[in-house]
Amino acid sequence: MDGGYDITDYRNIAPEFGSLPDWKDLLAGLHARGMKLVMDLVVNHTSDQHPWFLEARRSTDNPYRDYYLWRPGEGGGPPSNWGSHFGGSAWQLDPATDEYYLHLFATEQPDLNWENPRVRREVYDLMTFWLDLGIDGFRMDTINMLSKVPGFPTPRPEPTTRIRWPRSTS
Repeated sequence: MDGGYDITDYRNIAPEFGSLPDWKDLLAGLHARGMKLVMDLVVNHTSDQHPWFLEARRSTDNPYRDYYLWRPGEGGGPPSNWGSHFGGSAWQLDPATDEYYLHLFATEQPDLNWENPRVRREVYDLMTFWLDLGIDGFRMDTINMLSKVPGFPTPRPEPTTRIRWPRSTS
């Protein structure tokens, strides 16, 4: 897939990187040496193998459907001309429900719907999970991609602003 950026479980460590007990040992060792641990957190999208997405694609009235961005096709094709950063259309047809889902990156990385308050709550809860375990912070990957232009207009508008993050010296 995409080097760990297609999340299947937000509360665990991918097996190729060890286990949660391994991670806890690493964190304890770093803290014992006065070091801090910051982890990547990808919340623009999940894996298409994440339980939320597996549920979402079961039916158009599934409670998890609105966790992602689904649209019917237009004129026999995708809902808009939006392209993926990895090439091709940013829309993938799901034959089971005959709707398209948005993926700004790989087809296997469906974008989350940040307009849904349940998605926001889920993300806040998973961040709290890691904070409670002692993580020192997060690097928020693709954070500038969370909001989408309503209606997904064609052509896709270019961003007009860039997010500037304050630098920390601590």
